[in-house]
Amino acid sequence: PNAASPASVRAPCSQISCAAAMCLSPALPSGEDLVRHQLELQLILQEVHQRYAGRSGRYNKHDTARLRYIKYTAFPGLRFGKMVPERDMAMLSPLPPLRLPPHLP
Repeated sequence: PNAASPASVRAPCSQISCAAAMCLSPALPSGEDLVRHQLELQLILQEVHQRYAGRSGRYNKHDTARLRYIKYTAFPGLRFGKMVPERDMAMLSPLPPLRLPPHLP
């Protein structure tokens, strides 16, 4: 048999690239991490809704941004196993803007 056949030449290269890709990919979050993150986000939603309970009118711009990010970005991402970055979680906290850290890494 010819050792330089196309199949034998391609196999080691494809194995090397797959191994390199596995080493470079970040660890996937566990199911518990995803559930914990979802519960934190649901708690933030609940806090925002409670602040406006019994009042008529719109949410302020910060709360509207929180609600939209959670509903349209964070929840769909969690369904696909994507965690919300810590920087984004810090911005979702219901602290007044003046109490937020000036710069997050």
